[in-house]
Amino acid sequence: MALCSGNASLSDTQRSKTWLLRPRKRFSCYGRERGITAGLVVCFNLRSWCVLPLLKAATTEPFQGRVRLESLPGIGPYTAAAVASIAHGESIACVDGNVRRVMARQMANATPTTKQVQAWADAVLWTEDAGNWNQAVMELGATVCTPQKPQCGRCPIATSCEGASNPLRYPAPKVRAKKRLDLMCIVLLDTDGRPHLVQRGDDGILASMWGPEMAEHLDVASYEYVGEVHHVLSHRDLHVRIWKGSIEQGIDEGTVPLSSLDQKVLKRARG
Repeated sequence: MALCSGNASLSDTQRSKTWLLRPRKRFSCYGRERGITAGLVVCFNLRSWCVLPLLKAATTEPFQGRVRLESLPGIGPYTAAAVASIAHGESIACVDGNVRRVMARQMANATPTTKQVQAWADAVLWTEDAGNWNQAVMELGATVCTPQKPQCGRCPIATSCEGASNPLRYPAPKVRAKKRLDLMCIVLLDTDGRPHLVQRGDDGILASMWGPEMAEHLDVASYEYVGEVHHVLSHRDLHVRIWKGSIEQGIDEGTVPLSSLDQKVLKRARG
């Protein structure tokens, strides 16, 4: 199975009405005639912290290939391959999530590894025009071979697709293991049951929310242990042990934003 026979049918495929060769954002470059050979500004949607090292390299040195690009800060294999192939014609295959999905369905592989996807992309690469080929395959995945509603009737390579009978099986959703996080929390209550609450900083899982003091390590020697609550976030499995103490005056918790975890903690502290 391959995207084309003998790497010879890309031009025919591109001319097909069903093929959408439409780069999502044509990167602009100053052109080789101006001596800027990185050919970027900007390749797709690069963040500014990626673009600056590329621009610096572009204006101070000749193009030295994908390997040199990968050595720049913030530049990974995908970005390096995209710039090298699209801007400079280097015969190298790009691999992103869209390419992975196309590969998984073509090969009926529910769990392709990064190495397998790269090997497939390398094998089907049309080396005579790698830049346009890479854009075409990525665009195919973005607009036709989509995650939830693949348009198989419009796909120019449907006849070679081993997963066409049930495309939604490929690739299987990635299962992210939840990382367990053990926290300690001190809840201070006044005589009316109102808690002492503080606003958290801008970082962390409960950034900017209000709640009792909570951290991985706290000095709880002078407080009463009252129990534990369990809370699940999309990527965290939180286990919070709770200690209770007293304070002269708390605040009305209805006046500040509280997370559902903090609400659980306060309920457990009050018994």
